[in-house]
Amino acid sequence: MRSIRHRLVGVVAVVGAFVASTGAADPRVHVVRHVRVAPAASSTSVMSTNVSSAGDVNGDGRNDLLAFNPATDEVRLYRGTGAATFGYGRLATLITSDPEARIFPGGTYYSRPGFLAVVNSDSWLYGYGLDRAGDESCCGPVAPGWGLRFLDGHADFTGDGIADAVGVTSSGYGYLYRGRGDANASFTHGTRIASGWATMRVVFAATDVTGDRRADLLGVDSAGVLWIFPGTGKGTFTPKRKVGSGWGGLGALFSARDVTGDGRVDLGAITSTGTLRIYKGRGDGTFSSAVAVSSGWAPYL
Repeated sequence: MRSIRHRLVGVVAVVGAFVASTGAADPRVHVVRHVRVAPAASSTSVMSTNVSSAGDVNGDGRNDLLAFNPATDEVRLYRGTGAATFGYGRLATLITSDPEARIFPGGTYYSRPGFLAVVNSDSWLYGYGLDRAGDESCCGPVAPGWGLRFLDGHADFTGDGIADAVGVTSSGYGYLYRGRGDANASFTHGTRIASGWATMRVVFAATDVTGDRRADLLGVDSAGVLWIFPGTGKGTFTPKRKVGSGWGGLGALFSARDVTGDGRVDLGAITSTGTLRIYKGRGDGTFSSAVAVSSGWAPYL
């Protein structure tokens, strides 16, 4: 498996920043050489984004999980085996070019379910696609300048059937990047959708947690409160709704899609001691009490 830095050969980037319709400069500044993008740092610590849903990779009707171990550069696929249970982690690929690489949920890459990765040393965004066996089938650069605090590219927020991306800058601005629907999962320049998110410990997308068949955003603030930002299906969001407090002690929180088989989106979490938990979605913006699934997930924090 090749280092993703080797895959940059022949890629040409464009210089310049785009000003969205809101008048806000897009945070993805395009560069022609590898330079570190260093947005203003937030004092609020973030939850790990190294575990996320992979969707149904092998077509068995069960959603799987992806987990990235930054100490070993390994991305492992955990296949869903039943009601919120998962098999042994199978090595899917290596991300060996940067010790600070981060992975994020993605839609499809060259028609394959997959994920996104950002190389922190130069903020290049990459797409990865997995074949039905769970092996890396394709990987390539999407665009430079994605030095974001959070990123999620697996849900359709605009109602066109194409996965969009939502990103949060270190200065706390939220942006929506519409998916173009092309093979390499590229996105348009961002439109600002929020501000004041610098104190969010995690922000992530979900295909629908409120029961209206529209994708939503969720986030945990510095006080440990979990919020839902309901999507309208038009690239905008209605006022946030409080889910509950006490979520700040988790090491990771993410959309697991539906892993219980009832057609409702569930939440996955990793505790600070490495236990995988599932919070079953009720389809109305609330979730059941946590169910412990397995231990040994601490390396992914």
